[in-house]
Amino acid sequence: MYQNEATANSQALIIFLLDVSGTMGKPMGGQTRIKVVQNALKMTITEMVQRSLKNQKISPRYRVAMIAYSDDVYNILDGIQPIDVIAKKGIPKLEPLNRTDFTKGLKYTKKMLEQEIGNISKDCPAPLIIHMTDGEFSSKEDPEPILKEIKKMRVDDGNILIANLFVSDELKVSIDDATTWPGYKTGDDIGNPYGNRLLSFSSELPETYRDVMHDMGYSIQSGTVMMYPGIKPEFVQMAFVMSTVSGGFGSGDKKWEDD
Repeated sequence: MYQNEATANSQALIIFLLDVSGTMGKPMGGQTRIKVVQNALKMTITEMVQRSLKNQKISPRYRVAMIAYSDDVYNILDGIQPIDVIAKKGIPKLEPLNRTDFTKGLKYTKKMLEQEIGNISKDCPAPLIIHMTDGEFSSKEDPEPILKEIKKMRVDDGNILIANLFVSDELKVSIDDATTWPGYKTGDDIGNPYGNRLLSFSSELPETYRDVMHDMGYSIQSGTVMMYPGIKPEFVQMAFVMSTVSGGFGSGDKKWEDD
């Protein structure tokens, strides 16, 4: 499972689900939280473009959606866009808004996936959702049933993957360096009740993804889940690195250029 590589004919679908509630305006590492996320997104798109270069042209190896949620849901890119289109347009500026209706954002994401999953070929990598939040949701409806339904959705490469990034200064992380952090395992107490719940929502990290993260200099251990502590900008960047790992199982830049 999770062996398919992203190519121009078997694109990886990445959905960024972003909490843009008011608390995202709080400071973090000399910036606001939302600015740190914006910078991580820019870095990630740049990495996707570099991995997609072929003969000095951007091959559409990735398809990307960015869904922001607060009181309402915002389709930032106006649907799912190929990486070459995003490279030309850039990423719109994110602004902190009001409350945190996670369930509403999940419902929108699930509907998008339901519309897309029938078009995903057997050679494509499994879709990946990167969810970023900085606080407990204020939804009236529990998001867990929708999350379970999403995680049951599958393509030939495997079930849809959900990674969570929790931006909080309450988390228990004994290592300051993101590159030496070993990762969370199912059942860990990460120092925050809502963070623990997000941990339980997270997919297990595929070994193929972990191998690529090791090649990129990270020390994530086997048997961990796709949950990341946003305690400082470097950890936020590590979480977003997951989107560039999806379907990128070649041996370095030469593999990407020669596909």
